[in-house]
Amino acid sequence: LIELKDKDERFKLLIAGDGDLEPYTEKLGVLKDSVEIHNKFIADDSVAPYFERASFLVLPYTDATQTGIIPVAYSFKKAIIGTDVGSIPEFIIDGKTGIIVKAKSSKALAKAIQHMLDNPQRTKTMGLNGYEFMKKELDWERITDKLLKDLK
Repeated sequence: LIELKDKDERFKLLIAGDGDLEPYTEKLGVLKDSVEIHNKFIADDSVAPYFERASFLVLPYTDATQTGIIPVAYSFKKAIIGTDVGSIPEFIIDGKTGIIVKAKSSKALAKAIQHMLDNPQRTKTMGLNGYEFMKKELDWERITDKLLKDLK
């Protein structure tokens, strides 16, 4: 991320949500002018301003089973960079709704972020594709129909 900050003045990191940032204090300090941190629980009725400000979402999970943030990001028409852990690759269509990178690969993550920054129209299109994917595949009626079909 430091390389991105030094290379691209458009780089701005917005961290929003509750979590332990202690292990990253030194690295975040180096990014001081390019990082904004809201390290707190963010209620559902308060998330909109964060998503509206974001160009895209980055989910650099090193371990996960699933996450509810993907449909929320898609509802705001945001492309997503996510890692290849848990069910995340099932909900991010690589190259269409976002980019999947190898977990724990800072180089792959930086490359994907740079790609999104360098291709704003493509990034916007991926966000729109994510919105359509959410409406077609992630709505409760569709999920219920799939579940009932699988039970038969």
